[in-house]
Amino acid sequence: MDLWQSYMGYVEDALGSKRIELRTGQRWNSSLVQVLPKSVDIGKGMIYREYSEFGRYITVKDLTYDLFVSLYDVNSRSCVAMRLSDTLPQKELDAALAPLKRLPRKNIEARAIGMQDGHAEQAGALMHIRRALKCSLLEVDMFGADTRHIVIDLGTGASYNLLLLNRIYRPGELRNLQTYEMFRQQLGSKAPGK
Repeated sequence: MDLWQSYMGYVEDALGSKRIELRTGQRWNSSLVQVLPKSVDIGKGMIYREYSEFGRYITVKDLTYDLFVSLYDVNSRSCVAMRLSDTLPQKELDAALAPLKRLPRKNIEARAIGMQDGHAEQAGALMHIRRALKCSLLEVDMFGADTRHIVIDLGTGASYNLLLLNRIYRPGELRNLQTYEMFRQQLGSKAPGK
């Protein structure tokens, strides 16, 4: 199932004004203690292209205003993952996508996770990726007021919620107070989550 058409409906609407959650399946949880010995962490502004020496998992912690994009080729188990903190020049984005463009039989699955309400600057990178690669969009979890912690399994390409405290989070525990306060001030008492 491809979610590009559903996502395009949000792009035509007011992108960044409300949370977008589109998935082809449920995102399960994984605790930090399970994945830590076999993972590499992607920090802000980082792009990874090769993973064989790092292990099985990619972790992305404290994802707020930046956009994390995972591009996983099912046939070769190749992955390009990027955490965009600023708008990336098109030339650099094309260089990051080059290894996937060269694959002979591509079956690429894209996932886009991150950003906060009112901050849609990096969303243009997703549209460029759509034009540059013939890929299926399997997950979009963008905007809102929550901080996200994500794991990508490089054996399957699937995403999981990363439980940093090795337990399920309580309601409101992941709320980004900076975004929440901004919307509370703009909307008065009708802040997100009220």
